Amino acid sequence: MNEDMVTVSYVYLRCGAAYSVMSGIGAEKMNMPKAKTDQLAEYSTDFLQAAVQLDELKESTNKSKNKLSKQELFKNALARQLRLIDLYWVDLKDNKDKTGDHFSGNFLSDVQFCSSLGK
Repeated sequence: MNEDMVTVSYVYLRCGAAYSVMSGIGAEKMNMPKAKTDQLAEYSTDFLQAAVQLDELKESTNKSKNKLSKQELFKNALARQLRLIDLYWVDLKDNKDKTGDHFSGNFLSDVQFCSSLGK
């Protein structure tokens, strides 16, 4: 069960990162309306919160005396999500340099997968 929670938490963080990057791209490069970019940023936050909730549930089953606090769990999840955001930006830049298109890599398939999970 713990491995499943870790996997789902990672997927949520990855989806949060994808929505965050999509919000940034929408604002910077696509002239997307602010309401839409704000909505994408909200989805990013929702996925981050869901990942933290799973991490809290997993931590509650931890029998060790050295349990992480909710604040530490949030800080760790946020750091992981920020790292994923950085990786997406690098990937998008590499795609743009190689093909002339930001979206020729895995990014769009990740966004499509994440949108299938619901908002």
